[in-house]
Amino acid sequence: MRLSRIILVVLVLVVKMLAVSNIYSYSIKTTLENSYAERVQKALNAVYGKEVFFVIVNIDMDSPSYEIKYTQESNPKISKGKSGQKVNLMPGYPVIKNLGPSDLSRLPFDSVTRYKRPVIRRIKVNLYANKAYSKSRARKATKLVNDILSLNTKRDKVIIKFQTFYKKPIPKQTITLQREEHQLLTYQNLFYVLVILLAIIYIYIFYKMQNKKIVTESSGSGAGSLSVNSTVEMPEGAGSGRGGDLTISQAPPIKQYFNFVQHSNINKLIYILKKEKIGVEYIGTMISFLPADLAKQVLCSLDINTQSVIAVGLLQQKMINRPIIEKFEAQLKTWMESLSGGVMVFKDLFNLVSSDNKKQLLALLNKKNSAGYRSFRSNILIFDDLRLLSDDEIKILLSEVNMDKFSIALSSVEEATYQKIDKNLTRSARAMLEQFLELKGSVLTQKEIERAQAGILEVASILEEKKKISLREKIFG
Repeated sequence: MRLSRIILVVLVLVVKMLAVSNIYSYSIKTTLENSYAERVQKALNAVYGKEVFFVIVNIDMDSPSYEIKYTQESNPKISKGKSGQKVNLMPGYPVIKNLGPSDLSRLPFDSVTRYKRPVIRRIKVNLYANKAYSKSRARKATKLVNDILSLNTKRDKVIIKFQTFYKKPIPKQTITLQREEHQLLTYQNLFYVLVILLAIIYIYIFYKMQNKKIVTESSGSGAGSLSVNSTVEMPEGAGSGRGGDLTISQAPPIKQYFNFVQHSNINKLIYILKKEKIGVEYIGTMISFLPADLAKQVLCSLDINTQSVIAVGLLQQKMINRPIIEKFEAQLKTWMESLSGGVMVFKDLFNLVSSDNKKQLLALLNKKNSAGYRSFRSNILIFDDLRLLSDDEIKILLSEVNMDKFSIALSSVEEATYQKIDKNLTRSARAMLEQFLELKGSVLTQKEIERAQAGILEVASILEEKKKISLREKIFG
């Protein structure tokens, strides 16, 4: 009976030790997991910012254990009482292992108990990444976690999962407005009122003096009084020595790049972009600063593939590198200022030159410079070129030009040109032409004739651009 009590007591002690050991093991595991998670979370917040990652660390580890080493037989105290013999056991003695069920002569042994710390078997780190963040950058965080925790890549594992992060709703705040009573009749308020009254009096006196001065000047000049009706509109160009609209403009608050590009030099710009093979990114950046009508001309001069790349790039608003764009702007401006000649310069000039002068130049070039003749001839039009048009094309041109202008232009042309146009006139138009030439043909000046012919050629060029007639390709045909 006594032995059974001893065994029961020992069993209770062992169970308590195991329970304490398990609780202690769980405490160590939880402490390590929280410490590792906190360390990783702080590092990720510092590198990637908050609300990007959420860290959970799971550690698989052994339970702590005790190693008992027996040394020698102990000498416990044995006392005798009314209930029989009693053995006084010291805590930590492995009694169950040394006491037999019927032999008290086999006493327990002394032992040395050593605590064995739990060993980490595996570490698993779960990284929950914000789905809105860049996935490629988020995956790079695994290397940072490995370095911080010194993980064993063969044993441990870092798993990244993308998750939607929901923001906490902002609690409604109630703002209570408290009415404050202010005293109106204070010295400060009276001072402000006095200043305002003085300012009004000053403005009134200044206004009266200015009116008096204007009346005095007008009466002294002898011009009498002038009554101005506010409903009368100013004539176009009034108030400007150049005849343009009167405008008041202020200096632009910010720098406007490429403001030197104008309608007058847009063709130079297009030529330089193609000749110097400017990159698409530079052209796209430049177009974004140009007015829409100029940007359209530049864009339409490029091939369709380049247009598509620039169009997509314009949708993306981005900050430019200021030194680079300023260097490109300066280089482009230098090129345009240094560029001379060109087809458009040639056409603008020779559109003002008379057909007779053009014919003389053509005759001279045809004799001395055949290549120059072809280049020159392909870029000019003379009025006699109109006879190369078909009858239908002549009728289209006649429908677009006033008959009076045609009558002036036909007063001095080659016979073949006159006959080509005359046969496509209606009966009434032909009668009008003959009557005009009979009455006014002899009094027309050469300048009037050249101006009329230049106007008709300009209309023909516009019709050619619209693909309604074809004239230039027939010159060498």
